[in-house]
Amino acid sequence: MPKRAIMLLTAVSLAMPVASAAYAQDITVTAPRHRERSSTTGAPIETVTTSRVVNTADLDLRTDAGMKALRGRVEEAARKACAWLDQVYPLTADDSPPCVKTAVDKAMADAQALAAR
Repeated sequence: MPKRAIMLLTAVSLAMPVASAAYAQDITVTAPRHRERSSTTGAPIETVTTSRVVNTADLDLRTDAGMKALRGRVEEAARKACAWLDQVYPLTADDSPPCVKTAVDKAMADAQALAAR
């Protein structure tokens, strides 16, 4: 292989990990839940959350395909986090936000901000 081709391949292979690392970051999906006031103690409503981390290292968030793949991962993480909250905190306040939608909307807003960098 000519020396020039080897140098070019080396330069490209060295630059690729740096370029992908600039866009690789985890997105945290946080599921919210408001617990009802205790009827026996009158204790105030408590907001509890659980989080799941979604890795984006293999995604290019600058592309529609990358954002679509991320949305799928975020939705799955939100469903799992909200299901856990349903098990651990089955009673919720009437004003508790829709768990999955709230978690997905916040995580995707964070992803949009990350992609804009």
